[in-house]
Amino acid sequence: MSYLVTAPLVVGRDQTGHNRHYYHGAVIPWLDDEQREHFLSHKLVEEIPDKEAEKIAPGTAKPAKTAPTSAWVEFGVQQGHDRAELEALSKQELVELLG
Repeated sequence: MSYLVTAPLVVGRDQTGHNRHYYHGAVIPWLDDEQREHFLSHKLVEEIPDKEAEKIAPGTAKPAKTAPTSAWVEFGVQQGHDRAELEALSKQELVELLG
């Protein structure tokens, strides 16, 4: 199951424990049980089938580490991050954040 963000912004922990910003309309691919219960009970997200999530967030494959910075920025935007914040980071910082 995936989760569609219905709130203006949701900050969720990914599987590595890093906080991620997901903006309205973004798809969160994974939530731990605690976040899932909290986000759903407060109507911050709605559960959607993974097949539907693929249609909403196409092309979210992680770029190669050798890909240009612009590819990493686009990937981050597709993951729900703020474009301006991503563009302020170096490529190494982008890879650490998103990779």
